Order: sequence, then structure tokens, then C-alpha cells
Amino acid sequence: MAVGYFLGKRTLVFVLLSMYLLTLYFIHGYYSMLTYNRHRREPFERVLQDKEDMTSFSCSKLVAHLKKQSLMHTDAVLLHRLAKCKINIRNVNPTDGIHRTHLDKNRKRNIDNIRDSFSRKHLHRESKTDNEKNMVNNRNKFTRKQLQHTNCICNKKTDKAPLLVLFSTWSDNMSGRIRDNTCYNWRSLRPLVQPVLFTNSSSARRECEKNGWSVLPLRQTAAGGAPVLKVMFAEVLRRFNSTIYGFSNGDILFGENLLKTLVAVEETFGAEKRPLLLIGTRTNVVNVTSPEASSFSNLQVASKKRGKLFIHQSQDYFITNKAFPWSDIPGVVVGRRGYDNWIVINSILKQHTVIDATETILAVHQTTRKGIYEGHSRPYPDYNTKLLARYHKTIRYVAGSTRCAGIITKYSVKGNIFALKRNSVPKFCKNPYP
Repeated sequence: MAVGYFLGKRTLVFVLLSMYLLTLYFIHGYYSMLTYNRHRREPFERVLQDKEDMTSFSCSKLVAHLKKQSLMHTDAVLLHRLAKCKINIRNVNPTDGIHRTHLDKNRKRNIDNIRDSFSRKHLHRESKTDNEKNMVNNRNKFTRKQLQHTNCICNKKTDKAPLLVLFSTWSDNMSGRIRDNTCYNWRSLRPLVQPVLFTNSSSARRECEKNGWSVLPLRQTAAGGAPVLKVMFAEVLRRFNSTIYGFSNGDILFGENLLKTLVAVEETFGAEKRPLLLIGTRTNVVNVTSPEASSFSNLQVASKKRGKLFIHQSQDYFITNKAFPWSDIPGVVVGRRGYDNWIVINSILKQHTVIDATETILAVHQTTRKGIYEGHSRPYPDYNTKLLARYHKTIRYVAGSTRCAGIITKYSVKGNIFALKRNSVPKFCKNPYP
């Protein structure tokens, strides 16, 4: 009895001590991540601290103030008030488009020119008073930095460079409904995102150009007509002036959180000269309808009801900065297996900034009867793996998983997006070339 009681007491002490040590370990890891995020650079987004009461102001007084002085970058409160005046400024309805609570009022990058991104039926009509017309004239004089605090969508056209040039290519056997859904969805991301299609089809060219896409010819293919990825990247880098460039499969639809993630990533990592690679895992949704693809809110609902997150070894989009060395990448083709994992492996080994944005970017794969492994049934499915075998005899492709990225993006409690260093990566991420 005494021996059993003694052993039971020792076991209880051991369990309690283990729980105490585990608690200390998790607390230490949590604060280590916060310290990394705070000291790396400024947080992605801050919440505007209004110094004055936002309820007592009039647009007429604001116009009079604008006539007397020019706005400076520090006039955040005044600019926020300007956004509330319905003067040629189109405020987004919370049911369709970017939620006002999600658009940071202290954002460094201007996102006032996201017109055409969302449904016009929710936009306020233009007011016609004299004071409001004066406000419009004054507003046209503002710079991008001066207007960065406004939560608005403006109908003023701009020729400024987009934040992202996103390109794709369509296979000949892709259904027309999927093409139409992609065409409309990507058009909704303009003008922050400029969609580009590589094709030699005249019908696809006409349809996409009608919806604001840029269309370029396919210049180099392999493996039975599959486009070479590095050649397409070289072409968009040569033709377009943008901050970041990306490729996505043609059957992927994006949510509005793509824009917020891009702004956050550009603000935090834009000044870095190191190559940057943004990846993520898609969500498979069977039979996406046209109404579901027509708005971001409908797409979000469909993904929650019928969506299933795909395996982390598969990537359907690659977003990079100008420093990414695409010229050094082998001539892999899209639509065939293996190339996505190798690009992630190569980027990690070369110590590029690799970010897993699965948690903040909704990428919906329009799944059809063909299933979720269409690349395995196309001609020359092993083209990429055989090509990469010339460089490395054995490749553990699982090491190119999204879970092997060193940085992830997450939502804060207030709905802002921030970066976080991953505590640890799985064991299969190590030693990709055994």
C-alpha cells in the first residue's frame, strides 16, 4: 500500500511538472513570435487613433478648410472625414466588396483607385452641390500618400502601375463556364491587379480584352503544348511595370482578401532586395456557378459550404517580386506535376523570403468531373520531373509543401493581416535532395 501510494504521488507530481513546463514553452514561443513580428518591421496595418470626435463635422466646413491649406501626409483625421463626404467618392456596401472595417485607415499604400472592383449598384450617387464640386476639384490634387487613409472607391481613372500583374493560360479543353467565371473574377480585382492571358486563340483574346484583360501570344511550349513558365514571367516583366508579378492556374478564383494580403506583403517586404515568393493552398469547390463567381461574398459563402482545403503539397499560384531569379529556373511547364514543389524547394534552399498565405488568401479551384488531379491525365505528365532529374538525381517533392515556408500570414482579432515567423517546420521539409 505504501509503495503504491508513493508511486502514485510521484506520477502526479511528474504530470503536474510536465504541464507546467509545456505551459512555459508555449508562452515563450508566443512572445517570441510577437517579438519577431514587431522588430522585423512595422506591423502590416495599424488602427487609426482618432484624436477628435468624428460625429461633429460638415462637408462645407471641410471644403473651406481645404481651400485655405494643402493637406499633408499627417492629416489622417481630416482625410478620414473626407471619405465620409458623398462627393464623387463611392463607398463600398459591406455586403459586396471590401468591408470598411477591414480596410485600414492608416494604410501606407493608397487603395483609393479600386474602382470597377465591386458591384456598382451599391455605390452612392454623386452629389451636385457647389461645395461638393469644389471638393472634387480639390480631391484631384491629392497625391497617393495623402489619400491613403480614405476607405473609399473612386471613379477617377488612373494610368498608374498596378500592384500585381497576374497572368495565366487556358487549356483548349477547359469549359466555357470556367473561363467566364475566371474572366469575371479577375476583372473584379482591377485596377490593383492587372490580369493577363497567354493564348493563341482569337476567341479567347476577344472575350478577355472586352473585360479589361491584357492578352499576349504563347511563344514557347513543350510537353504537348504546355506553356513554359519562365518564358511567360520574362514576358510580363518586360512588358508591364508593377511591384509584384504572379502566375495562377486558369481555373482559380480569388477572394477579396487577395488585395489585402498583397498590400500587407508589399508594405512589409517591399523594401527588401531579397527574392520573395508568395504561395498558398487552394480550396476545392465543386461546380462553382456563375452567381457564386460573380461576387466575392458569394464566393466566400460557397467555399465555406462546399469547399475543402486541398493537400499542402500542391500550389496553384506563385507571386514574386522583381528580384526573383526566374531566368535561373529550368524550363518547366505549367499543367504538369512536380514544378510547383521544386520552385518552393529551390527558393527555401536559396534563402529567399517564402510566405505561406493560405490562411489569408482564398483561392477557389473550380472542380469539375475531371477531378482534382487533371495534370496527371494530360500528355507527358512526367515532363517536369524528368527535366528536374537532370539537375538532381533524387528529389523529395514533399519538401516543397506550403508548410515548409518560413513565414505565414494570419488575421488579427481586429481583422488586419500580419506576418508571423513559423515556429518550426515539419521534418519532411529538411533534406530535399537525399
